[in-house]
Amino acid sequence: MREEKKIKKILVYIPFDFSDVSKGSSVRPFYLTKEIENAFGINSFVISGNKERRKKLFREFRIKHAGREEEWVLYMESSNWHLYFFDYYFILWAVLKIKSRGIFIRDIYYFFAKEYPAKSLKKIAIYMWMKLDYLIYIIFFKLFVPSKEFGDAMPLSGNKNKYPLPSAPRLLVNKIKKYKKGSELKVVYVGGISRDTGHDMLIDSVRYLISMGHKISLNIVGNFKTELLSIEPGEDIEAHMGLSEPEIGAIMKESHIAVIPRKKTPYHDIAMPVKLFDYLSFGLPVVATNCAAMANFIDKNKVGLTCEDTRKGLQAALLEMMKEGSIERYSGNVLNFVRDKDGWLNRVELIKKILIK
Repeated sequence: MREEKKIKKILVYIPFDFSDVSKGSSVRPFYLTKEIENAFGINSFVISGNKERRKKLFREFRIKHAGREEEWVLYMESSNWHLYFFDYYFILWAVLKIKSRGIFIRDIYYFFAKEYPAKSLKKIAIYMWMKLDYLIYIIFFKLFVPSKEFGDAMPLSGNKNKYPLPSAPRLLVNKIKKYKKGSELKVVYVGGISRDTGHDMLIDSVRYLISMGHKISLNIVGNFKTELLSIEPGEDIEAHMGLSEPEIGAIMKESHIAVIPRKKTPYHDIAMPVKLFDYLSFGLPVVATNCAAMANFIDKNKVGLTCEDTRKGLQAALLEMMKEGSIERYSGNVLNFVRDKDGWLNRVELIKKILIK
């Protein structure tokens, strides 16, 4: 019997436009795609961009590799929205032509009615649409997920294997953070402002520590209305809106620690925020609330401190970071982790292991 030829080529299908990868949902797939191209070289083909661009690239692939589809595996990523007609056409083709298929399921917020209620008929219809897409994913693909906790929470997936494939840091700062006890602790928060982000708890905690005589400052960076923050003139709390990527990077380089103060909810318990890995990329130890997936990652790799999602919990964690040697110890752990243990290449190796048998 003739030995079957081992598959060594990878087709990547990403429904994202990479014209701006400084922030947002395109960051993760952009860097992963680049690492896949580096690892596979000419044995990779990437279909990405808007619908018209994806159609064009798909035609090119079919013309170039017609009749040799069995040499390829497929890695695909879902978006935060429903599929479109062309996506269904591509998936049908892939099911018929490519034997080994995997998909990274980015989000399942549409199953969390309490945190993301459907308050209109249109939203109900969209959520139903996305749930039907989800069924296609779990039936026809091997499943990659942001975290183990995410995989455990996936409905209707039974005992099917789910492979954690979180984002990854990049080594942007190769230097241990220095902090002298009694000097000003510079804290940064980068992200959105909503009822569950915990920004109000963070601001109140910093204000309390300042009132108790501790030297601490906070920079809040994101796209929001500053009036939502109720910051008084002259406070050691500053809000920055609409900054460029280099400007955000400059603030993070000057900071000692970063904070992710999310409220603990069932949805946040399974989420692995991309911003966590951005912080690690800048060598920043992270103080985060005890949302399960994020907290387990931080505690396991000793790259920061986790605390209860309360003002007292957050205040205690910040005070712990102000102790002699804490910043240096956790910063050293972050750099060791980014240098030696983690990175986009690790993600590609997992994809190869699962899809290329």
